[in-house]
Amino acid sequence: MGMGKQGTSAAVTNLMAKALEATSRPGEVLAKVAAMVTPKSGVDLGGIKRKLTPAQATKAARCVTAIMMRLDVRPSDACRAAGVATSPNNFHGFHLSEPELRLGADAVFRDDRFNQSLNHYHRLVVETARLATEEGASVDRPALLDELAEAVDDFLLPFVPVVERTAYEEISEHLNLIGAYFSKPRMGPGGTIVDLPRLWGACDRASLAYDSDLDAMAFAGEGPGENWTGNLPRLLLLPRVVGQVSVTCTVPEEEGEASGSPSSLFDVRTRPIGTMEADLLYGISLALIGAPGGRVAARFLLEPWTALVRGPRSRVPIPLNDVLIWLDPAEIMVRGFPFIDLPASDHVGPFRIGAEGVAQARCPEFARWIASTADDGDPDRIGSTRTLPVTPETCELFLGPVTRTQIWDFERPFKAEMVLKDWVQLHGGVPNCETVERIAERLYRDDEHSLDKMLLAMAEVIAVAMERHVEAAADGVSRKRFTFLRRMRS
Repeated sequence: MGMGKQGTSAAVTNLMAKALEATSRPGEVLAKVAAMVTPKSGVDLGGIKRKLTPAQATKAARCVTAIMMRLDVRPSDACRAAGVATSPNNFHGFHLSEPELRLGADAVFRDDRFNQSLNHYHRLVVETARLATEEGASVDRPALLDELAEAVDDFLLPFVPVVERTAYEEISEHLNLIGAYFSKPRMGPGGTIVDLPRLWGACDRASLAYDSDLDAMAFAGEGPGENWTGNLPRLLLLPRVVGQVSVTCTVPEEEGEASGSPSSLFDVRTRPIGTMEADLLYGISLALIGAPGGRVAARFLLEPWTALVRGPRSRVPIPLNDVLIWLDPAEIMVRGFPFIDLPASDHVGPFRIGAEGVAQARCPEFARWIASTADDGDPDRIGSTRTLPVTPETCELFLGPVTRTQIWDFERPFKAEMVLKDWVQLHGGVPNCETVERIAERLYRDDEHSLDKMLLAMAEVIAVAMERHVEAAADGVSRKRFTFLRRMRS
């Protein structure tokens, strides 16, 4: 993504690094900042100045002039196409004249010589690229915008956090639109009308939940239970490490031997096989849930998992020709948090894990959750599945850059279910692995693999299972009527 120029300044290198975190290219940061600093943008810049300094304006004008000359586009044509001034007499405020160019890079200009609006220079580059393309030139517009970004890097640097914040605001707003979309009946890809509020109401009245293993509706039981998410269309996005806790791993001392006490006839003696640190993760899904007023809302669904990077029996010495070979089996993933004993298994066999002490939070939201569950008298509640609203804050928390704390890639065990690509290709063929870009690729595409279309397909599966259940439970006449009505709704 470099500009091909030698002697890149430390500030530019810093900008590139920060831009990679935000939008992958300096030119993309430039485009967003240019939109922000327009007088009518309405963006609160937090006191950051909207105008270039005279020195920065000089560098911007010099840069766009060089681009115009290189692409053989006349400055007056570019200025006219970009609409940077109402009169050609004012075009001179956006580019250097030929005599000024001959003065070289050390030329000094009056403070009011060049226009100080970044958005004008951005439009000049865009229109110059367009005009050159129309004349048959091969133009890499993203690289040209990167070049202008380099020229005004010191102006852009303070905006990078604002750009990042704006990206999370936009992605949260657009994810929430999916909830609003499903508040009305929608035609599924298989031809079934999906009316989620109506479907959920019927499931509640009959105490039914969709069982994905059976591909059928099943009795949900009394209370919320662990299957309350069965009727929620959801897409697994990614896992996030949110905490850590020390765990003790145990196995039965003698298979099937009772403790000897009549009051604990079914208790089995156990022995510890190791104590270690376990990572606490949430599998983060985008889910659709019911909202007040018969509406549908998008939410982040958080499902707890426990990860042992190395199990208690991971390293086993095997003698081979008098050489000890150490085996390191795959990492162990267990659904749930170990505040109740959890069953696990490794290459030797099953064992159980249980938490020792208090969990240490690595995430501010998880720290708040631990604090909220401390005094409610139910220590197991900390490991419950829950939902959070989709907000700029939760998007930044769950979709922001990951700081790896160890080598193991926690996404590996979730790969089969995750709907996100490992990386996406941005303008100019630049690869990007950031979660926000991977989410955007799924959100904005226009085929059956977009987030809304995939959620619709999942919702249709639940709706069809409910219709099959109703038809199967009805008598002969009613069954025929239900079958007819389902056919008429398709």
